[in-house]
Amino acid sequence: MKVNHVTILEYKYLFDSHIKNRHAEILILVNDLDFDIAFPIIARLNHVVRERSLKNYLDEITFWFGSKSPLVDIYAQLIAQGYDEKEHSSLRILNIWSNLTLLQSFLEVYKNSTGSKNQNININNTHDRLLKAYLLINEEYVANFNSQKVIASIPNGVGLIMKNGLIMATMLLPYHDLNHIDAADAMIAQFIKAVYFLQFAESNLPKALTDFLASYGVSTWQDYMKAIFPIVGHALQNNKEGLGYLTINSENPHAETSRKFLSTISIESQNGDFSQHDFILPRSKPLMQINMDKYLVIDNLLIYNKMYNSLFFEFKKVLIDNPDILGKVDFKGYLNGHFSESFLASKVLDAVFENSKYLKFSGEEIRKVHAPTFKAEPDYYARNGTDLFMFELKDTLINGTTKQSFNVELIKSELKSKLWFKSINKKGEIKEEPKAIRQLQNNIRRAAVNKLPFDSDLEYKFLKVYPVLLYIDQSLSTPGINEILQQWFAEELGHDKELGKVQDRFDIMPLTMIDLDTLIIFQDDFKNGKLKLEELIPRFWGYKQGLIAIGLNNINQAIFDSNISFGAFLRLNRKTRNTPKLFTSFGRLLFDKNNQKSD
Repeated sequence: MKVNHVTILEYKYLFDSHIKNRHAEILILVNDLDFDIAFPIIARLNHVVRERSLKNYLDEITFWFGSKSPLVDIYAQLIAQGYDEKEHSSLRILNIWSNLTLLQSFLEVYKNSTGSKNQNININNTHDRLLKAYLLINEEYVANFNSQKVIASIPNGVGLIMKNGLIMATMLLPYHDLNHIDAADAMIAQFIKAVYFLQFAESNLPKALTDFLASYGVSTWQDYMKAIFPIVGHALQNNKEGLGYLTINSENPHAETSRKFLSTISIESQNGDFSQHDFILPRSKPLMQINMDKYLVIDNLLIYNKMYNSLFFEFKKVLIDNPDILGKVDFKGYLNGHFSESFLASKVLDAVFENSKYLKFSGEEIRKVHAPTFKAEPDYYARNGTDLFMFELKDTLINGTTKQSFNVELIKSELKSKLWFKSINKKGEIKEEPKAIRQLQNNIRRAAVNKLPFDSDLEYKFLKVYPVLLYIDQSLSTPGINEILQQWFAEELGHDKELGKVQDRFDIMPLTMIDLDTLIIFQDDFKNGKLKLEELIPRFWGYKQGLIAIGLNNINQAIFDSNISFGAFLRLNRKTRNTPKLFTSFGRLLFDKNNQKSD
């Protein structure tokens, strides 16, 4: 990761005009455009930004208008005049935040459209109006991504590592989960999680699963996956210059199920609800329907995410229609406790430690034997001699408004309440409900005083303890967040008297945040011993500290570089990976006629 000194081009410097109500002007510019031209433009913008294929602003202008358009020279002159004092190599137009904001603005107009086209708008005019709208959005981008304003909002006395963590998290959180994820990795991980969820539902929510499948005209979850996966995978393989189309074979026996799935994630003019928070509409509608069996892919990554994420919303609807299934139990809370933190975490971590000599227990295994006398157990526990791992998994989401706020205190407060502790008023008394950081600390303390009933052979042992916070929401991979949480974790350890007593035999590593998708993608390397967490985690923190040491002449740059997430670090060091065997085995499970039942 490197600090890139880029100047984002803005409307006001090209046209010497200050628009007071930018949002209203953007909507005017995109109103009545030819949707058949505009949506493919947006699809291609997302593609080139993710691929980073355009090297300078002249490439971007040429890409936008086409090399033969006279508007290329016109805009090149406007930029040269408006930015005559700037180094031209640093000038850029395109970025993922403005891409999605343009799409969001376009959808805001499109949902109220009658579908008629303005015949007076030609292709060049459409491109010109969209670029003007984009440059206005860039003004908002520059105003929001103001590092000096963010730095000024951080209170005095905050340590340098925490300060840089807060700056990076605040600046990058709005779009990091949409811009730094490998599309192939996302497809594989979302597919595997979707299959795990459907297997879980088959055993634990059979009535809800039956109703869900009935809405798609199928009787088994295998048939549902057969209908959706090939067309989703097609989006990755068939994408020419950013224009990808999903086509349904009408003769396929699963064609109608495929249509129903794609219709739920496709843009339609009658979309009613609209929210500007966190690109909700683009996230939920990453396709545009061309005809009954053809769809334009607006964004590959968002399609892959829907393979798993859409299941929550569809099952939630089924449960609302059938309140007797869970009664008054909150569905999100039920899923967190029974699926994410138990079933899913166990599946993934069992694979990571499968061929090791680790003594290991899932949270569910601990509860079955030791509840209710032993409570607040770790979500997963593993020990091999002196190496001890404590895992907490949090299937928590950062609120969309918070993500897009660019507000240090708001982001810090939400991270604190969801991952450190939450203050709750109980009968007039303020109680602190422990979250992941304190839960890890509490269970490490239990190990220090030999109070873990499932592993009671810890007294007098010299242990290297690895506290790990697993998470699902890729927003938490944003650089800076691990540093913030580690500072809080270190603060807790510093005040813990019991752990202070055993510091001569307990070597507690820094808190490491790991996204579950990374473990899913690299599970085969963990199984065959090519990767070991007990080796990777010290290297991860050594890499961070090494970058700081190397960058003593420019400490801010060094700390910026060192804020890499664990998943990014692993991919940096292991540049190639094989497709997980679990992915191919699930494929055989789906498409082998002899395997029609889940494991």
